[in-house]
Amino acid sequence: MAEQPESRRDIKIFIWHPSIEHLQYFTWMALRARVQTPVTFVVGYLENPVRKAQEWKMVDLRELNPILIPPQKLSGEGRKLLRENPDAIHVFQAFRGREGYNYLPLIAFALRKGIKVVVLDEPYSTSPVGYFYDENRLLAYFKTWVRPALRYAMGKLLYAASSSQKPCIMSLSLIAQEQFIKAKFDPDTLFPFGYFVPRQEIVSKSRKESTGLRLIFVGALIARKGLDILAQAVRNLQEQGRRVTVDIYGSGNLNAVSISGLSIRHQGSLPFDQIQAVMAEHDALVLPSRHDGWGVVVNEALMQGVPVIASSRVGAKCLLEASGAGLIFESENAADLTEKLKMLLQNPDLLNQLRINARKVSQEITPEKAAQYFLDALIYYFYKDGTRPSAIWATPA
Repeated sequence: MAEQPESRRDIKIFIWHPSIEHLQYFTWMALRARVQTPVTFVVGYLENPVRKAQEWKMVDLRELNPILIPPQKLSGEGRKLLRENPDAIHVFQAFRGREGYNYLPLIAFALRKGIKVVVLDEPYSTSPVGYFYDENRLLAYFKTWVRPALRYAMGKLLYAASSSQKPCIMSLSLIAQEQFIKAKFDPDTLFPFGYFVPRQEIVSKSRKESTGLRLIFVGALIARKGLDILAQAVRNLQEQGRRVTVDIYGSGNLNAVSISGLSIRHQGSLPFDQIQAVMAEHDALVLPSRHDGWGVVVNEALMQGVPVIASSRVGAKCLLEASGAGLIFESENAADLTEKLKMLLQNPDLLNQLRINARKVSQEITPEKAAQYFLDALIYYFYKDGTRPSAIWATPA
């Protein structure tokens, strides 16, 4: 049995991120409150320039007091930090973008030294579209082809480097879990996880009475988000004489999406602290993404009791499948999305039940619940104490 910490709270944890965003911040703050030894944060830069350009809320990291190690200094300063803290559990956000892959040599070094390693990772995209920006179609197809091979190669590299214990893998969604298993990662090392945000207290407003369906979309206005699919579904419904409106919030423009004659309005961007309040005024959130590693707007909607209609390629769909707080449609299938929206229009009782389920599941997806699951997983995996933790996001459909 692995050497036990003096208590379940007496664990030394280092968390390595290229940058920390709000979708991680609240869980790490809750984790910090659950351990006695201060959690140490190591970041590559204080603000993510891509997310900032997309008008995301930038987290004030001063409260976390992070260690700043730019990518070009990871090899030297990163290894020094690992040598100085071999008894800690080191958590890496790896494989995600170029910045994430920068951690691979450091992770391999830690594993060779017998250091406890956790890898956090989202599912890779299987759709030939850019992740942060729209990109060349040929390049996007090439990336789609090479990603499964890279995931398999990364597993081989990590296992070959492991001198004692294999790394613990926190797979961000059940989609990621399936991809890790397909890439021959040991299932015993895999723990489904996600992103989590707190419920925001808002001034209660009753939803406006409407004979139609009031939908909201929040996200970047890029091809990956599938707004053209949503527009086609709205067109289908309007041609059938059904009333549906969509408010779109996000950075960018809708020039690439044909919305002429449709009841779709681009309302600009929303600050993070206003998103849940605006969502609460709508009947449902729609997330028609061709790929979303997680999709934290799903959490934000559920926190306000707002049902979600999401595509089958949205990582956070696991929350909807396990709770009955929304509907899933086949990715890129506008006809299927049309049918799901029609179900809500034709059946008010279904919409009400989805709302009830959303309010119930909101209690199970708090940062505090996520932090406890994360801590229990570390204790179980590295110290063989307790049982494998369970959670609603880890429940297969």
